[in-house]
Amino acid sequence: MVRHFLRGNFYRVRRIFCSEEVPAQKLWKLAPLTPTYLAKEHSGYASAIEAALADDQIRNIALSGNYGVGKSSILREVARRQDHRTLELSLSTLAPIEASQLDESVPIQATTPTNRVQQEIVKQLLYREYPSRTPGSRFRRIERFRWWRATGTSVLLGLVVAVIFLLTGWTGQITYVFAPYVDIGVWAHPAIWSAAALMALLVSWLFYGKLHIKQFSAGSATVTLDESSVSYFDQYLDEIVYFFEVSDRDVVIFEDIDRFNDSHIFETLRALNTLLNASPQIKKPIRFIYAIKDSIFDRIGLEAEGRKSDREVLATDDPAQAEAVRANRTKFFDLVIPVVPFITHRSARNLAIQLLDQVEHDVATELLDLAAQYVPDMRLLKNVCNEFIVFRDRIFSGDGEQLNLNETDLFAMMLYKSTHLADFEMIRLGKSKLDMLYKLSRDLVSENIKRIEGERRVLHQRIARLNGASAC
Repeated sequence: MVRHFLRGNFYRVRRIFCSEEVPAQKLWKLAPLTPTYLAKEHSGYASAIEAALADDQIRNIALSGNYGVGKSSILREVARRQDHRTLELSLSTLAPIEASQLDESVPIQATTPTNRVQQEIVKQLLYREYPSRTPGSRFRRIERFRWWRATGTSVLLGLVVAVIFLLTGWTGQITYVFAPYVDIGVWAHPAIWSAAALMALLVSWLFYGKLHIKQFSAGSATVTLDESSVSYFDQYLDEIVYFFEVSDRDVVIFEDIDRFNDSHIFETLRALNTLLNASPQIKKPIRFIYAIKDSIFDRIGLEAEGRKSDREVLATDDPAQAEAVRANRTKFFDLVIPVVPFITHRSARNLAIQLLDQVEHDVATELLDLAAQYVPDMRLLKNVCNEFIVFRDRIFSGDGEQLNLNETDLFAMMLYKSTHLADFEMIRLGKSKLDMLYKLSRDLVSENIKRIEGERRVLHQRIARLNGASAC
């Protein structure tokens, strides 16, 4: 099926990809790629996490499974159910540290993977609460002007000014000056109070966020690591404790923390959790929930980190001892909940058919049988279907109708686009692997034609000689 597409329709499709835009003929029904909670598949895991949160002895919970098995969907549902007490921290990416950015002002320990993850966690923690809820923080953050709070402050300030005017006798002097024009009498005090409050409110609004007094600065506004500090958690521990003391959050969800293949971060997070729960200022147990993949604790991950003690144990020939190192993941967590994948290379075909059944199509099931097994990922299959819908609408309308294309060939191209992104971009330049494959196929066809023509001539010559001999 794919071979037929490459040989028959490749260049026609590429010509349309590079052609002028064609107006859309109908509304596209695209499936969002965001995590989707499926009660049939995910409800058991969400209930298990909620049951664990009800146990005060369980402080560190791991939700383990490969990418695309639904961990984010489960955790999002847990966060929805526990709305006011959860804090979601996503560590999907970290900006790389360029060598040109390193100088003597950047401590060497600040560049380690563990400390960079800690820095991102600290930043997200400190900026997840309203500045008004954390007045004791040394981080002065920008906050929008709040009229009700500014009005209350202005009224109090106006009252102080009115009392000062009363005690110093200035109110009487002002009343004496305005006596020839208006007799305000006892209304002078409310008038001064109102005028002072209005003036204070106006000044605070005009100069809000524009005045910075350096001498009274409460501290640094950026999360940096001092030479004397070993980690960001150590340096900003007081800020982290203060955050959980004043906020209503007691459940922290860590997503994508395993993308950096650094199992040491789990040691520091467990130590932080222990310190938070031992802190007398925090009156409720703090729980950490992690979305992880099991392979981060496997031999490859440990060796990649270069952790000497673990490497020495892994070098042994005793399989039980090596297995014990891999099983050490259980020491980081009080409960590990595995997520069973509901999509595999065997079930990907059925899922692809279900997704395509949501729109009218003429894609041959033979193509899905052949290719869907190589994309066992829910988001990837959704994306393939979305791109198929868009490309079909743009290609099969206008001038594209004259190309005599079919939807099966187009869907094959969308599968290739989603699995070979860089090579697909080279199609418009004629330098992709598909172009090379197509050229090789045409060269092979030409060579075979030449070979067959040669064999045909030889056979004709033999037949002619045989006919000549028989005639004699």
